Amino acid sequence: MGVVGVVGVVGVSGVVGSVVVVVVVVVFVWDDVVLGVYTIGGVVSVFADVSGVLMVSFV
Repeated sequence: MGVVGVVGVVGVSGVVGSVVVVVVVVVFVWDDVVLGVYTIGGVVSVFADVSGVLMVSFV
């Protein structure tokens, strides 16, 4: 059985006078596989965490 959950993490930091917002959303957890999406400065990316090994795919 898998566990479906949504977790939002928002971090704000100042970079060269601009604001960079990082939002991480975990959308699906199945056994040892975690799939999610995150945004950095409005750029949406997808990540997968398999058995603790983080793999990031840029969209």
